[in-house]
Amino acid sequence: MCIENDWLNTGQLENGLQVWEKEYTESNVPYLKLEYRDHNGNRVGGSEVIPVTQIRLHSAVLESIEIEYGKRIV
Repeated sequence: MCIENDWLNTGQLENGLQVWEKEYTESNVPYLKLEYRDHNGNRVGGSEVIPVTQIRLHSAVLESIEIEYGKRIV
């Protein structure tokens, strides 16, 4: 993993795009901002902003389903 200007490179997708994330807080609400970049570091598409609480909720739902059915979803 690499950190550049407060952005963390979290890895690479199957199509070769790199996933970069940055955490920030606005009005006491924590957010995660995602960007996808090509091998030259150029952003591809727009940024995706997700409230951290929404990520935690989705994670909990997936975990419940995995426990219920005894297998990994993702």
